[in-house]
Amino acid sequence: MGVVRRGSAVACIVALSAAIVPLARPALALDEALLAEVRSGPRGFALRMSLAETTQWDAVVSLAEIETPAVVPARARKLYRKALKADRKNRIEQAVRLLQQALEIAPGFFQAHGALAVGYLKLGDLKEAERHAATAVAINPQYLPGREIEAIVCLVRGRYREAADMLKELARLSPTRRTVHYYLAKALLRSGETGLAEEHLTRATALLRRQSVPRGWPRIPDWQPADLHLPWRR
Repeated sequence: MGVVRRGSAVACIVALSAAIVPLARPALALDEALLAEVRSGPRGFALRMSLAETTQWDAVVSLAEIETPAVVPARARKLYRKALKADRKNRIEQAVRLLQQALEIAPGFFQAHGALAVGYLKLGDLKEAERHAATAVAINPQYLPGREIEAIVCLVRGRYREAADMLKELARLSPTRRTVHYYLAKALLRSGETGLAEEHLTRATALLRRQSVPRGWPRIPDWQPADLHLPWRR
């Protein structure tokens, strides 16, 4: 029976470890075509840092979001607003720097983490995008925009079915959030569920049309909840 020298054994272990580690921790994939597509999406659906916010039209808002003005220092909130403005002008690097400054002041500012995740995603840095999206949700598990951003990162990584499942749950919880339906349509289309994808894209478009009408105008509603096939018809 042969004897294996200690040095040879160690060398074998190192070689095996080098072979196994890439399998255990794969590099993050990037669907570059999809990322380019969502970056330049149509008006109302393009990938923006404003996804980190709950809108007046959303069906659900967490208590922590309502309490943000009282909890987050004014300086951090001002930097956050400036970042969203810079993002609208496609100054992504500047917006990222502003959000980093905001988080130095208020590390628990989960909306800033969510917006920063979007910024890194637009820059193609999936690792940082995923980290900040996860941090936002860890700070506030009821933060639905953060969960939506997590799903979009998952979608751009090419994990279409997982992203679709996440977005389906969000569409159930907040059926009037149009971006959820839009990105769900993207995920379903890439999962081969064309019919369902078309349905959610139709809902997203209908919601954009309704939500684009300025509030406060005296008018007679010309639509019914059934137009959007929403749960309250039950």
